[in-house]
Amino acid sequence: MEFPEQHLRHAHKVLIKFKLLECKSINFQHLLRWVEQTPYLAKAASSKEPARTQWLEELIFDLERSQAIKREGDLILDL
Repeated sequence: MEFPEQHLRHAHKVLIKFKLLECKSINFQHLLRWVEQTPYLAKAASSKEPARTQWLEELIFDLERSQAIKREGDLILDL
C-alpha cells in the first residue's frame, strides 16, 4: 500500500466527519473527549495531552480547509 500514513490520517478525518454528521455541531473539548473514548482514535492519538490536542487540531484544520466542516471558536459545525 502506498502512503499508509495518508490513508490512516484520512480514516481519522472520516470518523470525525461522521461524528459531526451525527451531532451537527460539537464543542472542541467534547470532541476531544469522544476521541479519547473511541478506541481506534484513542490509539492513534498520542498518550500525552498536548500532543493529543495538537493531533486533533490538525485534523480539524484539514477538514475545515477542505470545507467539510466550519469552526467558530471552540464550536465545530458540520457543513
